[in-house]
Amino acid sequence: MRVNDREYTVIRPLPEGKTGLSWIVTDGQKQYVLKESYGDLITPEEQTRRQKLNYHQLEKAGIRIPALVDVDYARNRILKEYIDGDNVFELVLRRGLDDSIVLQLYDMSEKAESAGCNIDYFPSNFVLKDGQLWYVDYDTDPYTEEWNLENWGIRYWSRTPELELYLREYGTEFAG
Repeated sequence: MRVNDREYTVIRPLPEGKTGLSWIVTDGQKQYVLKESYGDLITPEEQTRRQKLNYHQLEKAGIRIPALVDVDYARNRILKEYIDGDNVFELVLRRGLDDSIVLQLYDMSEKAESAGCNIDYFPSNFVLKDGQLWYVDYDTDPYTEEWNLENWGIRYWSRTPELELYLREYGTEFAG
């Protein structure tokens, strides 16, 4: 797969996300995540542009995110750093989460709210690496209380009725 003038080899696909398809790729030396945007509500071009803007908003807010490596507007692709850790959704299903992880999530939530946005709090969008929580998506929406951590996101960070309903409807394959 190409991103601008560089070729990458697919290692494996990641579960389909709301705004695009993603793969773990390599240039032969490092691994990355390559995301190709598609548009349901907006065009793929607009989605790719938003991903870059969101990245800068999240970075400025101090939210721990993978580095943005490259943007290919012609192919609607972004290339970002690969964070090799444990997917939080899988941790929730296997054993639950330590308080220190949830505290990091609340810290991210405060930073997002201060920046005027909500991040996608579904746990599959987070990776735990060396005890640090990473938001590995760049999707944001304007802040509203309805979709903040307290009123929506936290419901999926333990074996709540909402998570059990999700599992009955979609199974254990996590949504990205």
